[in-house]
Amino acid sequence: MMLFELTEKQRTEGETTISPSNEHNNQGAPEAVNVSHGTVIDRIRSVATPILRSLGCDLFDLEFSGTVLRIFIDKMDGVTLDECAKASRHLGTALDVEEAIPGSYTLEVSSPGLDRPLRNQDDYRRFIEKKVKIRTAIKFQDQKVFVGRLLKVESEIVSISLGGGGKIDIPFDQIEGARLEVELPSGRNKGGN
Repeated sequence: MMLFELTEKQRTEGETTISPSNEHNNQGAPEAVNVSHGTVIDRIRSVATPILRSLGCDLFDLEFSGTVLRIFIDKMDGVTLDECAKASRHLGTALDVEEAIPGSYTLEVSSPGLDRPLRNQDDYRRFIEKKVKIRTAIKFQDQKVFVGRLLKVESEIVSISLGGGGKIDIPFDQIEGARLEVELPSGRNKGGN
């Protein structure tokens, strides 16, 4: 039996992380000798990608540190806790059968969260009209961090509207990092009434 728990942050901020209480163990698998981290990541990716596609999801990202494997899944309308749990079951089984990871490991499957990073132009296009925070490599208008509404992505240029009616066009190759900004629903007061 697998147990799943949500942290307070996950409940309030919408992040969905599944952490099965059991560890996956390749006890019957031969120990890999001199397997590089990159090789393990490539094997994990090659096993996970088709499984997630069959479940209607995409592999957004993965991290493998120590004995913890974190797989971030996504789809156009976001992923649910049930979808993360289902993906965790399928991925855990497949990774064990394929002996993709030498030794035991802990698998965590989650969504990228409400403040997800934007990594490529398709991500930007997907979130047109959403509030974003962009950090640039060089200064534009005497600053390197911009928060505003994503207007468009055209010809390697990302356009965002700034407060006060301003707008800035940022070359895609000058963006060091970008992520969505969490927006609380309007009409909600701080008192909770």
